[in-house]
Amino acid sequence: MLNGDLSNVVAPRLIVVFEGAIGSLPESKVKDYEKAAKRNDWWRAVSYFELNELMLARILYLNWKSNFNISLVTWMPEEAAEAIDEMMSEHSIPVRGCFSSKPSSLARLLPYNPDIACIYDPVPEHILMFGSKGTVLTDANQIGRF
Repeated sequence: MLNGDLSNVVAPRLIVVFEGAIGSLPESKVKDYEKAAKRNDWWRAVSYFELNELMLARILYLNWKSNFNISLVTWMPEEAAEAIDEMMSEHSIPVRGCFSSKPSSLARLLPYNPDIACIYDPVPEHILMFGSKGTVLTDANQIGRF
């Protein structure tokens, strides 16, 4: 708002990949995860992931200090995305939601979503698909810098 006028500027959207960035699967839980995934019990499969506290703290900080819309993406099915969204709500992490996609599908959607400023993915092989909007995520402090 400037001089009493409302702004119609669209806040940039940041997309963070859940697997490997926000949540990591410990070696001791891999078999349990695979068993749950094989049964299509994605709520249980997602519960085996450990959340990265530094990433969650960075998301909280950016929501407090900056005008970013932060969304999560998972390469797992839609049921897993719903479970991740519920998990973020339980931990009071203000993300705009979680959706399911594949790297190639997400890359095809980028030209039609100009509000997406950056996609943070810990897998370097995916970054080339996202072009200039892709960033290899190695540190929590990278989120919000593009």
